Amino acid sequence: MLSGSRTVGGTERYLRELACSIDRRRYEPVVLRRPTLERFFAEGRGAAIAQADLTAWEPGARMSGGRWSTQGTTPADGALLEVRSALVPVVKQVATAVDVPLLAKMLARQDLDLLHVHNGGHPGSPTALAAVLAAASIGIPTVLTVHGLAKPRGLLRRGEEGLDRRLATAAAVVTTVGDAPAGVLVRLRGFDRTSIRVIPTGIGLPATLTTRQEARAALGVAEDVPVIGSIAAFTPVKGHLAMLDILAQVRADVPDVIAVLAGEGPCRSQVIDRAEALGLAEAVRLPGSVDPFSTLPAFDVFLSASTTEGLPLAILEAMSQGVPVVATGVGAVPEAVVHGETGFLVAPGDVEGPARRLSELFENPGLARRLGDAGRRLFDAHHRIEHMAAAFQALYQEVLRQPQ
Repeated sequence: MLSGSRTVGGTERYLRELACSIDRRRYEPVVLRRPTLERFFAEGRGAAIAQADLTAWEPGARMSGGRWSTQGTTPADGALLEVRSALVPVVKQVATAVDVPLLAKMLARQDLDLLHVHNGGHPGSPTALAAVLAAASIGIPTVLTVHGLAKPRGLLRRGEEGLDRRLATAAAVVTTVGDAPAGVLVRLRGFDRTSIRVIPTGIGLPATLTTRQEARAALGVAEDVPVIGSIAAFTPVKGHLAMLDILAQVRADVPDVIAVLAGEGPCRSQVIDRAEALGLAEAVRLPGSVDPFSTLPAFDVFLSASTTEGLPLAILEAMSQGVPVVATGVGAVPEAVVHGETGFLVAPGDVEGPARRLSELFENPGLARRLGDAGRRLFDAHHRIEHMAAAFQALYQEVLRQPQ
């Protein structure tokens, strides 16, 4: 199983969960990862999973840091954004071409029967793209899982079309986390829908659960304080600034409500500044990185304001704990958060809609319980880790039976 990321995100958590849940009597998982993620993949049950360093050169990764970052930009930076959007596809294509032979040599040393590549979106990481092509070049069948949404083709459309065709041919199977991401992959990138399998995301539950009292005590929140909660990386697409605008409106109806925004990331300082500007500094708690299952019981409602997503693990974790969800209807989120049944869906960028729904849930505890209970039932039926692991094991068996 391979991820080319240098940082921990939902894709890496998904990969670790899957690797730890595979039947070791049938498969022996090996996690191929960057050196910076060695400790993360060894945590918990991951200690029993073999790891190998992924050392292929990836110049494309430089585009996401330093002077190429788009986080915190202003309209005056428009020229920089235009240059970046034009150059990123070029760098990714060059990086992919460079990485293929290097990755092929590394993969050949691993003695793999099958490679499962995890990519945050499409086209995503150059290393993930190159890994699919490299494995195919040395006869290793590949499963490619695209966790997020596909992006429209850019200025180098012809080159991107060629790379997409090569990937579609090289991968034995492409999987997505929901029907909506599969449809976008077909519509924007030209993949064949019949070659895409949808395997809903599954997560595991802890052996012991934290109580509401324990979770609130850890956060320093009194039992009777209404809490809107979020667990997400502080990046622009997660919509933290919109959450503050929503909180400000909800406080007009529920004056003592606070928001607990858990997570880390480059936009954290912007959130702090915005909260102070809105007079919300005392109403916002930023506990940093948390264990989801130790924190979720403190929430009365879970809020997701993302502008783009696949299917966030945090939403499924909230549903598993019976926390009602208000979320933007992006990616595969509507396949889990069924509007009016397991939560409420709102439009990305909207403030009044989510504020109204949150106020409604605080004013009607019975409705909140009903949505939370339905969300837990849907989670139990479709999103447990054993369901996802079984689906992938059956897929691995199918791919390995195919002539190579």
